[in-house]
Amino acid sequence: VCRSDRVTVVIPFIFHSRHETDAAIARVILQQFEQAQRKCLNERNGKNVPICEYRRSNDPPSEIKLFQEEQEKQQQQRQEQEVNPQQFFFPSLDVTDYDGLLLHHAGYLSLTFLEHHVDNEDKIEKAVSNILMTYDFLDCHLKSSKSYIRSRMRSKKDVLMKKLFNDDHK
Repeated sequence: VCRSDRVTVVIPFIFHSRHETDAAIARVILQQFEQAQRKCLNERNGKNVPICEYRRSNDPPSEIKLFQEEQEKQQQQRQEQEVNPQQFFFPSLDVTDYDGLLLHHAGYLSLTFLEHHVDNEDKIEKAVSNILMTYDFLDCHLKSSKSYIRSRMRSKKDVLMKKLFNDDHK
């Protein structure tokens, strides 16, 4: 969404998986984005950080609501004209079946770039690169978090098994 003094990019995060745990972990990571932005604002160089906002899937940002309202109006106009061109796809807020997998909606991440964030060519390139890499960044952290959780679960299981084994032989 472009305005005269800012550009807001809204990124929906939808995961195609059999388990909702991916989306649950992703929600926590996305909330960390917002908290990290607040922490940077309190530091000396906070003005260089874009405004970041995380919204859950059941509470989309106002930019998405406006987009959905606009789509509904266009759809009504097309129905009145009896023309049915291909509709724009916008992710559903509900969990939907998709080729045997479930779509789990983790929410929306809104990044707002002000004029001083993109006032030269290098800053524009860096901003676009960061936006394009956001999903990959989240996916990498999601996989490493799941790996860490599984490793902790295995070590805890080993401790409990040793304790159980030692209790049985006493």
